[in-house]
Amino acid sequence: MSESVYKRVRNLELIAFLILALIAAAGLLITKAPDEAMRYLIPQYMFDTGKLPTGTEPAVINQIWGFSYALYPYLTSQISLVFMKLFSLFTTAPLVLLFAARLTSVLSGFGTMLFAFKSGELVFKEKEFSLLFGTLVGFVPQFIFLCSYQNNDCFAVFCSAIIIYCWIYALKNGWTLKICLLLGIGCGLCMLSYYSAYIYLAASLLVYFVSRAIKKEKVSDIFLKALFIILIAFLIAGWFFVRNYMIHNGDILGRRTLNELAEQFAMEGFKPSQLANPHNLGLTLKETFISVYPGQEMRWPVIVFYSFFGCFGYMEHWLVKPIYAVYFILVAVPIILFVIYMIIKGKKEKPFALSGKLTIVLWLLIFMNLGLFMIMVYYSDFQAQGRYMMPSLIPVMLMAACGYRAIVGKRIEKAKNGSILAKSVTVIYFALCIFCYVRYFATTCLQF
Repeated sequence: MSESVYKRVRNLELIAFLILALIAAAGLLITKAPDEAMRYLIPQYMFDTGKLPTGTEPAVINQIWGFSYALYPYLTSQISLVFMKLFSLFTTAPLVLLFAARLTSVLSGFGTMLFAFKSGELVFKEKEFSLLFGTLVGFVPQFIFLCSYQNNDCFAVFCSAIIIYCWIYALKNGWTLKICLLLGIGCGLCMLSYYSAYIYLAASLLVYFVSRAIKKEKVSDIFLKALFIILIAFLIAGWFFVRNYMIHNGDILGRRTLNELAEQFAMEGFKPSQLANPHNLGLTLKETFISVYPGQEMRWPVIVFYSFFGCFGYMEHWLVKPIYAVYFILVAVPIILFVIYMIIKGKKEKPFALSGKLTIVLWLLIFMNLGLFMIMVYYSDFQAQGRYMMPSLIPVMLMAACGYRAIVGKRIEKAKNGSILAKSVTVIYFALCIFCYVRYFATTCLQF
């Protein structure tokens, strides 16, 4: 595939994603958007009062759960406020302002795809596989769903896309000041997304120091640029945690204040001390994560896998099982083949620029994400939602794309089968997403 053809197809895919997400953002019922009604209270409060919430104002506290998401980082709500102010110059109709607030998620998804393509261009010599990677990332039905309403999930994925791009670029071209600046920005934004995405902050320290130590680079340069990255991240995100520390008596993360509010104001049965989580019920790990959980129809891993690819509304609109099987074949199988390839030929020359060390980091991210998710499920609130594994979207799809490239081997220059494979999977994956969007999302969640 030539450079010009690649750019045209890539741009068409970006436009297609934007159109799908914008249509969804314009038509999605708020009753079908998990937690949006609770999160939307924050930009509404800022729009009405012109003030930043502390998280303890009655106007931003949910009457059922007794707490506010304003105790967590709410940069996405601040960005949404900008769009709401712009749209309010023309109209203040409630549905229009809601659509304006959702544009933050739409653009987060668009940015995620953009950085996925940029990363693919660094990892793969062949444009077909760069295109495949971007498609694998952007056209997951569940991801488009998340990008259609106000939440922090897709913004966290966007931050992870920036950070992983920085790693790949730096490992290939060195830790230039420009890439350190971008990594600092990515980490700063990540700090203001989801706490579960903080695994990327720890992984960034690991990748940065280990990669530079292996090359035995100048110690002073290593620590000066590390300080530069940390400073940029703090300039972007530090204000929120300093503010929390000052107004919530040292509660930097807001967790203690949140639990206190929930215990005081939540409805009966929804207070933290009353939640029927697996730990309080005395269930074992096997009963929670392996056996069929009480009140559920499927095992926890199956529900999480299914809803990672597509389950809309409040976990009520599912795809049919054969489609999940197709996604398993399209994504999980190439990852398995990729692992086998890395074990057998990992030390030899690879047909992609993804080292064994970075592969270990990608797996570490996935397991850390899963571990934190399982801790939350067991000790806080039983959840079997694939969206909590979305911070792993980029690592999962990057390894899947490398798996497809590994299937072809080194002789793609002499054989057309590699190009045919990449193009075929790209078309099938894209078409499957459109089918799921129209058949299972648009017909159940959109109001047109």
